[in-house]
Amino acid sequence: EVTNLGDDWFAVIERDKQFGALAAVKKAYVFQLTGVEAFDGVLADRRVLTSLRIGERMPAHANALGKVMLALGDARHREAHEQRLASEGLTSLTEATLADPAALAAELDEIAEQGFGLDREECEPGMCCVAAPVRDDRGEVVAALSISGPSFRMAEAAMTGDLARAVLGAASQLSQELGARV
Repeated sequence: EVTNLGDDWFAVIERDKQFGALAAVKKAYVFQLTGVEAFDGVLADRRVLTSLRIGERMPAHANALGKVMLALGDARHREAHEQRLASEGLTSLTEATLADPAALAAELDEIAEQGFGLDREECEPGMCCVAAPVRDDRGEVVAALSISGPSFRMAEAAMTGDLARAVLGAASQLSQELGARV
């Protein structure tokens, strides 16, 4: 499982005295990605709100943020996930959730190669997401940054093109703020 902004991944950053830097720039990157001032959601002319709350847990394999952390983060997390998978199986949250271990492994390999992850209605019907890794001063992936929206506004070409570039750019800048050499 991964936890939305506020728990396990940020605990690592907080221990490294980098939490303040990450929190200080979060608002700026949300604005950069969306053009809308927001804190934990985006309120625009065409409002779309999700029910994800700070600290809420969700299966890592069923969302872009979690898949980025599994594919690009500490190998121990992926190994632990694979061990849980062997005993418990993959939970399907929607019809699109990857429930086949081989398909998930192939997607994680693709994420590791391309540097970003996608959620194509795997976590929530009608919602899509593009996520990219955030690295610390050691170059280790300590968090992930994402942009989400309704599937009717997030075509595949946009998710793998303009949106991926925007999220990768913002994650790169945030990584630099944390001392990463990008």
